[in-house]
Amino acid sequence: MKELLQELELATAKINKLDEAWDADPMNEDLEKAWDKAYKAEHEIFMKCATKLVEITNGQIDLPTATTMLRAKREEVTRIFS
Repeated sequence: MKELLQELELATAKINKLDEAWDADPMNEDLEKAWDKAYKAEHEIFMKCATKLVEITNGQIDLPTATTMLRAKREEVTRIFS
């Protein structure tokens, strides 16, 4: 889980960096494509993290709750697994 959360953090950082670049140059199609690709990758890792939370808790945390936890309380979740 710790490794997945680290991957998610890196993917989110990449999205943020591309977001800033794209905001500075909104007509750049290459940045738009890179952002789309990075967003899909980040979403995939996000869902892996959420699914792992469900598995770790034997379903006591369901998928909607796990995704909410990762969106609203990611720092706390990361702290638990560090």
